[in-house]
Amino acid sequence: MPRNHREPVNATEVNAQLFNLVQRCNELLRAYHGAGSEYVTTKDLYETAYSHEILLAEGTVQEKKAKADAKCSKEYLKYIQAETKYKYLKLAIDTTRDELTALESIGSNLRQQFDLQKYQT
Repeated sequence: MPRNHREPVNATEVNAQLFNLVQRCNELLRAYHGAGSEYVTTKDLYETAYSHEILLAEGTVQEKKAKADAKCSKEYLKYIQAETKYKYLKLAIDTTRDELTALESIGSNLRQQFDLQKYQT
């Protein structure tokens, strides 16, 4: 629901937005936890496979690395995808936390304004 920015913010809007942000935080935290496990697992699988291929390969160090890179490309891709997802979710959590902090400030200002107005005659 778009809001007219010329109208003052009211407590109902703040509470609704607060509820939405808390729900989003909960969803992001669940996804972040799962992504962290996936990230660690795919990193370990890639590094193990890469090390194994290096040990089995013959040739110079550069040739061994090139062969290991070629044989482990799928594991590397999964690792990079998991890392990217994990970092994205971390950024999304940080952004949502910043939004919650801003909303907390707005709510505090509304409460102060209400407290001041109730004493006016």
